[in-house]
Amino acid sequence: RRRFAWGDRLPDCDKIIYARGLDGACASQDSGPVRANLELDDRTPEGVLHLSDNVAEWVLDRFAEYEPCRETCVNPLVPPTTSTDECVVRGGSADGAAEQLRGAARSRWRANGANRSTGFRCAGALETERR
Repeated sequence: RRRFAWGDRLPDCDKIIYARGLDGACASQDSGPVRANLELDDRTPEGVLHLSDNVAEWVLDRFAEYEPCRETCVNPLVPPTTSTDECVVRGGSADGAAEQLRGAARSRWRANGANRSTGFRCAGALETERR
């Protein structure tokens, strides 16, 4: 229920890595992403760093338009089938605009494409103890 991963405070060019491209609001800052362990303001209350800024996160899911939910919304994993498929990219990046800093931001990029604004985060579901 936070506006951004770090909270509701608007992004600051000195503390959030975004909009550093030629025409970006933070173009006067150093260009490009920073080391992932640099601790600036993009830190969730739970301690996760760079969830919204620095590099957008490529996820293992082929891009498709959202289907309207019928009864229960389900988000199935849809892996790419060819190297030219477009995959989902989440969050903002050093070159992206402020609107992309939200965790709900969703864009796309070719599965076989690379760029300086997209990275990945190793993550997986935790097994929880059932009672």
